[in-house]
Parts: sequence; C-alpha cells; structure tokens
Amino acid sequence: MRIKLLAPLLVISILVLLQGCTAAPVQKVIIKIPKQLTSEHKVRPVAIQKVIAKIPRGTVIGSIEGGLACILQKPYSDIQWQSGGQVNFTTEELVDIFREELESAGWPVVGTTDNMFESDFSEAELLIGAKIEQLQANVCYPMAGFGDYRNGTGEMFMKVEWQLYSPRTKKVIGSIRTEGGTEIKSKTSMINQDLIANSFSIAARNLLADEKFFELVKKSDRAKVVAAGNKIILKNPTLNDIFTTSLLSDSKKSVVSIRTASSHGTGFAVGDGTKILTNAHTVNHAKNITVVTSDGMTFEAKVIRVNKERDIALIDLGSITLLPLPISNIPPKVGSELYAIGSPFKEEFSGTLTRGIYSGSRTFEDLTWIQSDVSVNPGNSGGPLLDEKANVVGITTLGIGGPGSGLNLFVPIEDGLKFLSIEMR
Repeated sequence: MRIKLLAPLLVISILVLLQGCTAAPVQKVIIKIPKQLTSEHKVRPVAIQKVIAKIPRGTVIGSIEGGLACILQKPYSDIQWQSGGQVNFTTEELVDIFREELESAGWPVVGTTDNMFESDFSEAELLIGAKIEQLQANVCYPMAGFGDYRNGTGEMFMKVEWQLYSPRTKKVIGSIRTEGGTEIKSKTSMINQDLIANSFSIAARNLLADEKFFELVKKSDRAKVVAAGNKIILKNPTLNDIFTTSLLSDSKKSVVSIRTASSHGTGFAVGDGTKILTNAHTVNHAKNITVVTSDGMTFEAKVIRVNKERDIALIDLGSITLLPLPISNIPPKVGSELYAIGSPFKEEFSGTLTRGIYSGSRTFEDLTWIQSDVSVNPGNSGGPLLDEKANVVGITTLGIGGPGSGLNLFVPIEDGLKFLSIEMR
C-alpha cells in the first residue's frame, strides 16, 4: 500500500475571542478494529494525495478553559475556525500517521517520505483525498489564571470524508465518512498538534475497518470483463491495401479529431473505414459526436459501443469511408520505435506525429498497459500508437506525471478490441 502526500496540508488557526463561553461536550468516537490483511488478500496500491478542511470561516469549534488541574474549569474564550482550510501539520507527519495505521493492520506499504524533492506516486492505482468536514475541540490550560498557556490538556472530535479516485478512469470511485477523536489528560506543550494527530489517526483506523473501503481497494478479476453485446466482425486491412507512399505520412489520413460539446480528442479509422476507435473518456457520455478529418472535413457520427473499464469506444461513420489502419496482433519488442499521432491541445495541431520507444508491458488494476516515452498531451487521447510499419499496436490513454513527463500508458490494441467484443479478420 503506497502512501504519499503531494499537497500542502491542514493547519488549524485559533482566534481567541474576548468574551466568556460555556464549554459544550465533545462528541465521543467508537474506535473500530481495522481489517487485518493476510497473504490471501490482494489490494491495490494507494496514495493519499491531499487533505483539506471544509469548515466555514468563523465557525466556533470549541472553547479554551482554565482552572486548577483542569478540574475547576472556567471558560475563557471560544476556539473559532479562521484559516479557511489550512492546518499547521507537515506532509511527513500526516503521511506517517496514515502509514503507521496501515502497517499495524498488516497492510502492505511502499514508498518513503525521506526524499524532500520528488512526489512520485506513479505506482498508485488509487488516490485518496481526506476532507475534514467537522471539528469539535476543548482545550484546558491549568495555569491559565497565572497567564501560563504553555501546557494543556484537551479533547477533540473529527469527521472526515475520504474520497477514492482512479487516475486511470479519472473518476471518484467511492466516498466514505469516518470519525476520529481523542482525549489527552496529561499536560503537553503540543496540545493542538497532538489532538489533530490522534484524531486523524483514529479516523484513518476507522477507515481501514470499513468494509466498503476494503471492497474498493481489493483487486478483482475485472480484466476478464468484456463489453456486453454481440460480437462485431471487422476486416483487418493489410499494408498493401492502404499505403501507397510513406507509411507514416499516409497513416495521418486515417487519424481524426473527435469533437464533443465539452472537449476534443483523437480517433482512427479501422475495418472497412466506416468505424472509428477512440477512448471512452474522449466521447464521455455523448451519443453523437463530430469527426474532423486531416483535411478539415467534418462529419456527424454516432457512438455505438463503449467500455469504460478499458477506456475504449467505437464510433460509426455511417456511409462515410476513411482510410483504415491495419491492426497488429504481434506485441512490440522492448526498445523498438513507436509513433503516436493525434491532436494535442488544439484541433489545429491534428496530425501531430511523435516518436519514442517501447519500454515494456505493465499491469495495473489487473489490466495490461503499454509503457512508452512517446510524447503525448491532452487531446492525444484515443489516437493510435503505431509500430515502425504503421500497424496499430495501442491506443493513447494515460499520461503519468503530467504532460511531457515521458511516462505514458497505452491500451494494447488487442486487449481494447476484446473489451468491445470486436474481432479482426
């Protein structure tokens, strides 16, 4: 289980108001027993990416009190949320809190917080975000009557919403709420930090005890799932059927821009030229899209089959026929050159050709991916990945680490066709 925190995190700021208050009791929390993992359990690696606080500015979350040994308590002031979401806690501290809870429950943990300069979470198959929705806190300073606010005791309640996000499908796949809380009776000079740390730790522990969380992170046999519907048979053209001059130059004629109401991507013609393959996230929920060819012609087309799990979609051009690309059933060799064609950033850049090498095959979330350093950017999604003979070996899908990182993933074409129930002959 990989734990990595990439964004700056929480800070509680306290505004002391100059009026008396009456302390309200802090809600108590039931501490659950985390699910203990064994060798039989297979879970997907996760990374905790950010923690935010969604509490309205000015909300009174508790009180500061004083009195001998905190027995004869006297309310001094309110604790008022004023930061609007920033809490004084370092990245490493919150990462380590989460890691400790995972390790104590037998969950596998990889990665380290020792490197101050890199934020690599490429191994994570799920990203976790924590949103603190509610806080209650009472702090007591026994020597406050003498002006000493250095050492205190206290109690805190915290409610956290955890969101799990899949970088592959680019969607939040689940949301879970847990509670955390603590009571510190021994005086400490770090009372505010200790209350947050302990409460967050209990909220994380209760997350690991949640059956829904386990169901979301465990590995499954989803790679065996194939699109519903009858099998579609498409003819696979040969190179001699379609190319007359330069292989890569001619192949640009087969690549189109896919335009929807909200975005654009790339696609390419297959079969007899009346069908287009692209990503599912390129067409999103659209049923009708616009296809723009390399020479600027536009056609209306219909999305006829989608598999979001494998992020692939099939489009029907109707009576329009384009130059189709041949599909390869032979995987590339490590170190061989690969080429991507697409419309990065803007449709005006359609037909952009980039080159890289095949790094190898990767498996994430039980799905196989082609890894290559071919340069791709937003807008390339759904475009073809070609071998040196201009055969399609993959479909552009996912960039890891942002544009220009050189670490990109592509759907193997044979796998993508299987998930659409398409057979090439």
